[in-house]
Amino acid sequence: SGVTLSGYPGPDPSRVTALIDQAASRGGSLLAPPVGDIRRAAQADPWIKDVIVSRDLPTGIVVQVVPARPVAVGVPRAGAPMLVSRDGRSMGPVPPGTTLGRIAVPSPATLPLGAALPKASRAPVAFIAALPEEDAARVRGLTVRHGLVVGRLTRGPQLRAGTPGNMAAKAAALSAVLAQVNDSDQRAAQYVDVSVPDHPALGGPNADPTITRGTREQPRKAPATAQSVPSDPAAPTATTPATPAPAATPQPGTATGTPAATPNPGQTSTSTTQ
Repeated sequence: SGVTLSGYPGPDPSRVTALIDQAASRGGSLLAPPVGDIRRAAQADPWIKDVIVSRDLPTGIVVQVVPARPVAVGVPRAGAPMLVSRDGRSMGPVPPGTTLGRIAVPSPATLPLGAALPKASRAPVAFIAALPEEDAARVRGLTVRHGLVVGRLTRGPQLRAGTPGNMAAKAAALSAVLAQVNDSDQRAAQYVDVSVPDHPALGGPNADPTITRGTREQPRKAPATAQSVPSDPAAPTATTPATPAPAATPQPGTATGTPAATPNPGQTSTSTTQ
């Protein structure tokens, strides 16, 4: 004749109680309540991970909720941000002071409570859910773009997680990088790439910040120096032994003469060794 609900952290306990009451009334008895139906009815609410059902003699049942926790904040193209569950469902409005990581949801508006996020959001949700709370809170704008999971870190570089797969391993690689690289180097970097989790990469200030569409980026061509040493056509090759040059009289500025003048600021010093 009655259902008592406890431990529910979500916004609509009366709705959940009504759903459980309906499920309990469709079959079973007080001695053997339809636990499977009650569990399925309760889990329709994204704030419920599981339930524990017990009898409340003489005529009722008690449903204790094992709560689900939000793992991210979903930001649609328009409308208010929403909390997101581990299984990728909307959990309703975002309370003030929430410090969860944020994903960009390819949805035109805020989704209603319990609605599933688009399929493209599964990988970003899985990535943030696998991070420690402190690292997850720094993720912003994580989404799938051109088939690659990309975002950025607060107080840090662009985040590249590659194709939407193996998110747990990639999240572990990011945590390892953040633990080993100091804050100033993180801020100076252009990107952190964990698309190959066994070989994460941190791109420095001179790295190309554009998103590549391959599984790994090709190294950039080294920029030309301000001064360069021209190649000598008569220089020895790998197959031609070099003829020893006669000893030269030390001149000022060489290793055995007087110290060379300090180059002007802004010039690039180059040298060759024979």
